[in-house]
Amino acid sequence: MDSTQAFLQEYISDRIPITSAMGITVAEVSPLSITVTAKLAPNINHRDSAFGGSISTLGILAGWIILKHRCQTFEPKPTLVIQASNTQFLKPIISDYSSQVIDFTEADFAKFSRAYQRYGKARLTLKSTVTCEGEVCATHEGVFVGINRG
Repeated sequence: MDSTQAFLQEYISDRIPITSAMGITVAEVSPLSITVTAKLAPNINHRDSAFGGSISTLGILAGWIILKHRCQTFEPKPTLVIQASNTQFLKPIISDYSSQVIDFTEADFAKFSRAYQRYGKARLTLKSTVTCEGEVCATHEGVFVGINRG
């Protein structure tokens, strides 16, 4: 695990304690993508598949964590929150699973950054897929907001 992954993992474990109980791990980080994984066992439902709320949580976290990562150089640092969330459940998840942010571009982040610097708040829609055993089992789209509360 590199230092960025370690920082983000420690941050979510400390600040969002349920992520530890859910078995969530920051698996890969790059400027335009992130992959977070979750264990099935602590997220299982009565049908022996992943609980829908856990699937949605992983999709939200993928978007939130990439913004947290990208906003590290901002001063003051924004408070990042989810404003709207939509998960489409396509197939049951029957083993450990992961979520990856998709279609995130430098232009998207530049627009978010400019709005935050100018107005003290910014909004960005991020999409992610949730996969299990190599198949997309859910998609997530979230509207994230950065607010200068300083």
